[in-house]
Amino acid sequence: MRTWVEETKQIIIKLWGRQSAEEIAGQVNLWHQRNAQAKGKAKIPVTTAAGVMYQAAKLGYISQAEAEAYHKQRKKVQAGKRRVPVKVRDAVIQRDGRCLLCGALEDLRVRHIVAVSKGGISEVDNLQTVCAACYQSLKGSTTGADFRKPYKKEWCGHCKRYHYKNIAG
Repeated sequence: MRTWVEETKQIIIKLWGRQSAEEIAGQVNLWHQRNAQAKGKAKIPVTTAAGVMYQAAKLGYISQAEAEAYHKQRKKVQAGKRRVPVKVRDAVIQRDGRCLLCGALEDLRVRHIVAVSKGGISEVDNLQTVCAACYQSLKGSTTGADFRKPYKKEWCGHCKRYHYKNIAG
């Protein structure tokens, strides 16, 4: 029986040029799942489309630069989505360590500084930590205040709620 790396390479060789990287990754993951079940293992390796592209570069089907360009493009598409990847969320919470509005240490969430609807992306530099209560109080607000910087809270007579405004560059 081949190792999963050998099998992944064989699947790529067999399907390259006939299927997309996503479809090849799906076939590789199907093999991983069957192999893990046959061996009675609970943990199943997962291959991504970017992983397929890197393997294709190792096999000489594409250049390393093409594989990296594909990976960057996929990352850009994923970053633009509202859903924040777990690794990014964890990194932001670890960086901030507390709710940046009230200082709470529990039930922490991440919030976009520049909303996705306004062109913001789901990357560490555009995210900040707030607790669930503060997150709820900010819901619907697209002011773009960065709570990592000094800010002031102003009451808005027009919409009858508080807005946050940065006071330092």
